[in-house]
Amino acid sequence: MGYGLGGSKKREASSEPESLIEMQANGVPERVLVTGATGFIGASLVDLLLEEGHEVFAFVRPGAREVTSKRGLTMLWGDLRSEEDIRYAVVSAAPTISFHLAWRAEPVEYLTSVPWNFESVRFSLSLVEALLEGGCRRIVCAGSCAEYELGPNRLREGSPTRPATLYGAAKLALGTAATSAASQSGTILAWARIFYVYGPREDPRRAVPRIVREALAGQVSSTYSRQHRDFLYVQDVVSALAVLGRHRVPGPVNVCSGQATSLHEISSMVQEILRGPEPSPAYVDDDNSPPIVGDASVLTKLGWQPGVGLRAGLTQTIAWWRETEGKSGSREDA
Repeated sequence: MGYGLGGSKKREASSEPESLIEMQANGVPERVLVTGATGFIGASLVDLLLEEGHEVFAFVRPGAREVTSKRGLTMLWGDLRSEEDIRYAVVSAAPTISFHLAWRAEPVEYLTSVPWNFESVRFSLSLVEALLEGGCRRIVCAGSCAEYELGPNRLREGSPTRPATLYGAAKLALGTAATSAASQSGTILAWARIFYVYGPREDPRRAVPRIVREALAGQVSSTYSRQHRDFLYVQDVVSALAVLGRHRVPGPVNVCSGQATSLHEISSMVQEILRGPEPSPAYVDDDNSPPIVGDASVLTKLGWQPGVGLRAGLTQTIAWWRETEGKSGSREDA
């Protein structure tokens, strides 16, 4: 992918340009700290950063699997709930850029869990504080489209925020506080409001993996509706995060495809990829919730474009689950 980082030259406050968006691309490898590096998005981000030649430090909890054995990766073992471990990681990595993706989240429960969301806000604030004290120049944090007030209109960075869940409220509170603190210290903190990610390594309990696994088993689910959501393949998400890491774009930025797709359409497409042009019918429920679709204009102005369409992304996701679970479909050429 062509979306790398660049520009590790130490900045001086007096030399910062006035423009909101400025490319930092002089080709110098960065020292990059990544939290959530063993997760769905984080593992792919680490792979991309290593491909681009950066020195990557993965801050992971003891007992987690190693991300990769590639050259250029250092594993920093620790617990984000420990301020001592956080400061150890920041001092050890001495990062010029940091990507904070870690959050305590399990499907469904993460939306309402008070302990998980409060805990995640606490360790995230501690991490941002340590990064600011350590002189990290650019920080990219994972926010969520759940921060927005939902309605019929396309969601833009300036759209009203009125979270419907505790998870969305926690993300919004963290993003507001972290962005303000970074601004005071002269650090660029981009708050990536990520929409609906799918692809290899996703938790099997989530919607797209569940659709794929049921289809590979020859089943047709009876739970997929015409809810319209903005889905984006995981590789496109990490390329977007890398773009934010190389530009001076403080505050919220949507990470989305800009296209609305229903779970019913995804289910039908998966069936078609596996079994031919006549998709098996999927039950459609009566959910009338508003569409959740974003506007990716800020990212596209930085030169980013999604590289993987929905059909190609689903095909790659099916192939990954087929290999992972040893399943065989009826078509290999889709």
